[in-house]
Amino acid sequence: MRLTFRTKLVAIVGATAFALILFVVIGAVTAARVSGHLVCDPGTIHPKVELAPQLEGQFDLLRRALQDAVALATATPWTARATSRRGSSIASSPRAS
Repeated sequence: MRLTFRTKLVAIVGATAFALILFVVIGAVTAARVSGHLVCDPGTIHPKVELAPQLEGQFDLLRRALQDAVALATATPWTARATSRRGSSIASSPRAS
Protein backbone atom coordinates (compact mmCIF):
# COMPACT_ATOMS: atom_id res chain seq x y z
CA MET A 1 0.00 0.00 0.00
CA ARG A 2 1.42 3.32 -1.04
CA LEU A 3 1.00 6.25 1.33
CA THR A 4 0.08 9.52 -0.27
CA PHE A 5 1.42 12.91 0.73
CA ARG A 6 -1.90 13.78 2.33
CA THR A 7 -1.84 10.63 4.47
CA LYS A 8 1.73 11.29 5.62
CA LEU A 9 0.90 14.90 6.39
CA VAL A 10 -2.20 13.93 8.40
CA ALA A 11 -0.14 11.37 10.33
CA ILE A 12 2.56 13.92 11.17
CA VAL A 13 0.03 16.60 12.20
CA GLY A 14 -1.93 14.05 14.24
CA ALA A 15 1.17 12.82 16.07
CA THR A 16 2.22 16.40 16.78
CA ALA A 17 -1.23 17.34 18.08
CA PHE A 18 -1.30 14.22 20.27
CA ALA A 19 2.14 15.08 21.71
CA LEU A 20 1.06 18.67 22.38
CA ILE A 21 -2.11 17.55 24.17
CA LEU A 22 -0.09 15.01 26.14
CA PHE A 23 2.40 17.68 27.26
CA VAL A 24 -0.42 20.02 28.29
CA VAL A 25 -2.13 17.31 30.34
CA ILE A 26 1.12 16.24 32.00
CA GLY A 27 1.94 19.89 32.78
CA ALA A 28 -1.50 20.41 34.35
CA VAL A 29 -1.17 17.28 36.48
CA THR A 30 2.32 18.27 37.60
CA ALA A 31 1.18 21.81 38.40
CA ALA A 32 -1.68 20.46 40.50
CA ARG A 33 0.65 18.18 42.44
CA VAL A 34 3.21 20.93 43.04
CA SER A 35 0.59 23.45 44.15
CA GLY A 36 -0.68 20.86 46.61
CA HIS A 37 2.80 20.62 48.09
CA LEU A 38 3.23 24.39 48.22
CA VAL A 39 0.20 24.98 50.38
CA CYS A 40 1.76 25.42 53.80
CA ASP A 41 0.56 25.94 57.31
CA PRO A 42 1.42 29.42 58.62
CA GLY A 43 2.82 27.79 61.76
CA THR A 44 5.59 26.13 59.76
CA ILE A 45 6.92 29.44 58.45
CA HIS A 46 7.94 30.90 61.82
CA PRO A 47 10.66 28.36 62.66
CA LYS A 48 12.30 29.06 59.30
CA VAL A 49 12.30 32.79 60.06
CA GLU A 50 13.75 32.18 63.49
CA LEU A 51 16.48 29.90 62.13
CA ALA A 52 17.61 32.33 59.43
CA PRO A 53 19.99 34.42 61.61
CA GLN A 54 21.44 31.29 63.20
CA LEU A 55 22.05 29.66 59.82
CA GLU A 56 23.57 32.85 58.41
CA GLY A 57 25.97 32.98 61.35
CA GLN A 58 27.00 29.38 60.82
CA PHE A 59 27.50 29.98 57.10
CA ASP A 60 29.64 33.02 57.88
CA LEU A 61 31.81 30.93 60.20
CA LEU A 62 32.11 28.23 57.57
CA ARG A 63 32.98 30.78 54.88
CA ARG A 64 35.67 32.34 57.08
CA ALA A 65 37.11 28.93 57.92
CA LEU A 66 37.29 28.02 54.23
CA GLN A 67 38.90 31.35 53.37
CA ASP A 68 41.45 30.88 56.15
CA ALA A 69 42.21 27.35 54.94
CA VAL A 70 42.69 28.52 51.37
CA ALA A 71 44.85 31.41 52.49
CA LEU A 72 46.96 29.10 54.62
CA ALA A 73 47.30 26.51 51.86
CA THR A 74 48.29 29.05 49.23
CA ALA A 75 50.48 31.26 51.43
CA THR A 76 52.45 28.62 53.31
CA PRO A 77 54.70 27.30 50.51
CA TRP A 78 55.47 30.78 49.23
CA THR A 79 56.00 32.23 52.66
CA ALA A 80 58.29 29.40 53.72
CA ARG A 81 60.28 29.62 50.48
CA ALA A 82 60.61 33.39 50.70
CA THR A 83 61.68 33.19 54.34
CA SER A 84 64.31 30.54 53.64
CA ARG A 85 65.64 32.50 50.66
CA ARG A 86 65.78 35.71 52.66
CA GLY A 87 67.48 33.96 55.55
CA SER A 88 70.08 32.28 53.37
CA SER A 89 70.72 35.36 51.27
CA ILE A 90 71.10 37.56 54.33
CA ALA A 91 73.43 35.12 56.02
CA SER A 92 75.58 34.70 52.93
CA SER A 93 75.74 38.37 51.99
CA PRO A 94 78.98 40.16 52.74
CA ARG A 95 77.10 43.00 54.47
CA ALA A 96 75.62 40.65 57.08
CA SER A 97 78.92 40.31 58.92
